Amino acid sequence: MEHSGTWAHGRRGRDPRQMSMADAWPIETLPPQRIAHGDSASTTCRTASVQAMESAAHCGPSDAKRRAGAMGYHAGVSAEAQVAAHYQRSGRGIAARRWRGRSGEIDLIAREGDGLVFIEVKKSRDFARAAERVTPRQMQRICAAASEYLSDTPRGQLTDVRFDVALVNGRGEIDILENAFGA
Repeated sequence: MEHSGTWAHGRRGRDPRQMSMADAWPIETLPPQRIAHGDSASTTCRTASVQAMESAAHCGPSDAKRRAGAMGYHAGVSAEAQVAAHYQRSGRGIAARRWRGRSGEIDLIAREGDGLVFIEVKKSRDFARAAERVTPRQMQRICAAASEYLSDTPRGQLTDVRFDVALVNGRGEIDILENAFGA
């Protein structure tokens, strides 16, 4: 069967990681292939990966859940940007945003004099709901990630640190709980 340079994985000569779905063959043009389907008899289908895509489309998260997740992600990114701007206006520079180590992620890291402020940002309809979303387990992960971050700083574990929780409500107002993890 002769094709005009288009393959199931994309156009000939293009890096598959840089392709969009428009670059792939339409599903109906893929040649049929026999595959084993569990313990049942072999069935004819286009390819195993196409079958997996089709079944994932039927049992994966709904479009509404996917949109809600994307909205939540973007709301979180927006809240982090607001909080970063708040710290910068108060004269503290931002050392890192969304820093990720093996132990976890730290939303923001600000410089305060010779010390660092590790900031967890929580967004919700109101401040109380946002505050409820900071769990003890999450605090442990943030502390472990902060320790990991400090290992690459000049003073290491001797650096003065503080852990703040920045709450952002539905109207975009910010409430900073300074030294939220401290005694």
